[in-house]
Amino acid sequence: MAVLNAAADALDTDALELPTLNDRVDPDYLARIPDATTADDGVRVAVEVSFGDVRVLLTDEGRVAAYPDEEAGDLRPTATADHDWTGPGSILDTIADAVATADGDAGASTEELLRRVDPETIDRVVRPMAGGTERTDSRLLLSIDGYEVTVAPDGRIAVEPSLSALERAGAALLVVGSVPEQEFDRAVSALLGGPEEERWPVFVLHGRDVETASRRLSMADASPASATVLDHRARARSGAAATAGDGGETDPLPSVIPVAEEMDALPDAVRETVGGPETTTPGELRLCVDSLDAMVEASGVDSVRQALEPLCETVREHRGVGQFLLPGDADDDAVCRLAPAFDAVVTLRTGDAGVEQRWRLTGTGHETSWFPVR
Repeated sequence: MAVLNAAADALDTDALELPTLNDRVDPDYLARIPDATTADDGVRVAVEVSFGDVRVLLTDEGRVAAYPDEEAGDLRPTATADHDWTGPGSILDTIADAVATADGDAGASTEELLRRVDPETIDRVVRPMAGGTERTDSRLLLSIDGYEVTVAPDGRIAVEPSLSALERAGAALLVVGSVPEQEFDRAVSALLGGPEEERWPVFVLHGRDVETASRRLSMADASPASATVLDHRARARSGAAATAGDGGETDPLPSVIPVAEEMDALPDAVRETVGGPETTTPGELRLCVDSLDAMVEASGVDSVRQALEPLCETVREHRGVGQFLLPGDADDDAVCRLAPAFDAVVTLRTGDAGVEQRWRLTGTGHETSWFPVR
């Protein structure tokens, strides 16, 4: 009923007017999705059901959310497979084989992780009905060992690396590391996207100057005039200020909006600035909050986390990229306490090839190897 009510609310209709849920999923096994995994399984499971122009997502955490069909997070698969529902093989085996096709090294670990989920629920929720009639307008979603997997009712399986899906579909990232300021500059500018992308940089600064944002925008080949800065110190200088540029000309600074110093004022200030999800295209919003260590020192970890959670939700609603900078070691207490609010923790270090990064997905605990910041 939660799925039907969410769809009815989004479509402004009565739940009784919707098509039969059984044509899309097995309702009994849909209800078992919140119990299909546990928090430390290393696997996340969800089911998505479509009703016209609306899709409704039910996660294994019991969360139900409706969103427009055109905003669906369809994968761009690096591997595919077809499962035969009438054959003797398990759907979990077919999924493991598909992940192994995408990355042969992940095959054994994927099989081990899949043993921890409820196999009957995974097998039955979108399987064809008893008479063989194929279900429609639904799909099973899994996040396994650094890969995103979708299973369609016709048995079609698609696999894509989680990092690729995160960067495209939108994510809130906690960026940490005991590295010099210029290394954070490089990481921030990389996450701001390239000049060929449609992007709207929005900076929230606390303990940083507006010139910090301008410097990183320049490194990302983005005009400072295209960006907005929320000065959380409430001591913002005028957005009309300018600094001398090459040849004696003036370079524009981002527009600056002062924000009251209280942490609980920050989420509303950001929402008022960026508007609703309809105001941006997927990937356009690039939110940078710098830096969390100054916020924690001023307001404490608990107050900061309470303010960050709605900020992360705003990023996800816009399907943007949010980077929240916290200089320091990845195992610091503040990092451990704040990390659950984010989709991934990005750790920086200085390596032989320059600044390197390692991503840990908070949903599954999957951790990548070190790779260069491009």
